[in-house]
Amino acid sequence: MVDGRLFRQMGPLRPGYRRPLLLVEALTDGSDVLGVPWPALRGALVSVSVAFGVPILRSASPEETAELIATAARQLREPVSIPYVRPGYRPKGWRRRALYILQGLPGVGPRRAEALLAAFGSVEAAAGADAAALARVPGVGRAIATAIREAVGLEQPAKPQMSLEGRVRRLPDGKSCARKSNSRVSTGAL
Repeated sequence: MVDGRLFRQMGPLRPGYRRPLLLVEALTDGSDVLGVPWPALRGALVSVSVAFGVPILRSASPEETAELIATAARQLREPVSIPYVRPGYRPKGWRRRALYILQGLPGVGPRRAEALLAAFGSVEAAAGADAAALARVPGVGRAIATAIREAVGLEQPAKPQMSLEGRVRRLPDGKSCARKSNSRVSTGAL
């Protein structure tokens, strides 16, 4: 920074290396370095971290620098075992978490989630219930019960049946044309 190379070096550092970092040795807060005032040093470190996205490590001595480098190398060598954490709302307590999960099911809002939890006692029991038991819960009904079963993977979605009887005619080129109920025309060999 004293000779003006810091920012010129930071530019190619970020794209040139997978996990770059800047290690600053023997820098104490509030003290000038080689005639550069502390506020200018602090501003430069903030720019390196924020504008260039390069993390900064500071050490007090050559021994501490060696320890930091060894620790960083060890951590980069070992796989990271931190599980993915979904961002957003995180309900506290068992009941609120259960209601939150139930509200993720199709057609289930706060009232139906309350009714499902009251009827089955747990998310696991509600998810494992058959369609008839789900439909008996007040406010759920057969259609939502089927949608819940499909969402948790216990039932395959019903495929719509379309009857083309009496709705097929031959086109001049020999292909068939089926007219659907919404008046769109589909062509192709039947």
